[in-house]
Amino acid sequence: MNWEWFPTFGCSTSNRRIPHEPVFFGKRPGKAFSSTDQVMETNGTGGYVVKHSGACLCGRVRFEVDGVFESFYLCHCERCRKDTGSAHAANLFSASARLRWLSGEGCIRTFDFNSTGHVRSFCTVCGSALPNVQMDGALLVVPAGSLDTDVPIQPQGHIYCSRKANWDTALEAVPRFEELPEEE
Repeated sequence: MNWEWFPTFGCSTSNRRIPHEPVFFGKRPGKAFSSTDQVMETNGTGGYVVKHSGACLCGRVRFEVDGVFESFYLCHCERCRKDTGSAHAANLFSASARLRWLSGEGCIRTFDFNSTGHVRSFCTVCGSALPNVQMDGALLVVPAGSLDTDVPIQPQGHIYCSRKANWDTALEAVPRFEELPEEE
């Protein structure tokens, strides 16, 4: 097993570290990709670069990420729940991928909660979560929902489950609807 260590991604002020191992679901660099998958481009040296694209909700901010994501976690800490207004944040992490802003860079703001390292970047027009670079440029954090291309890995786990919302239990048993439920 290949263990690498990343800090807690700003979810806590503790110094605990979280192990990760990439988990792919049938698509690895070098295999065929469909038009809805991330784009494979030659890098000029005979190899390929995985390219992901994304945007905010209003479309003013657009970006590309060149490279692979090493990990994907769903964080249930209070800060991530406040950031997203949901049960958890869903963030992709990479120590090697590169972020490139295509448009709207002037609409991006970054918030570091009380200088704790809990960092969130967002569009100032629509409020959508956007990628950010943390740990003095060593770690790229990409909100999974900000990508327009398919997410190439499955989440490796739920973290900070001891701090999840009281209503976040047995959600897989809640009825599912393809769209809005029918009115009665």
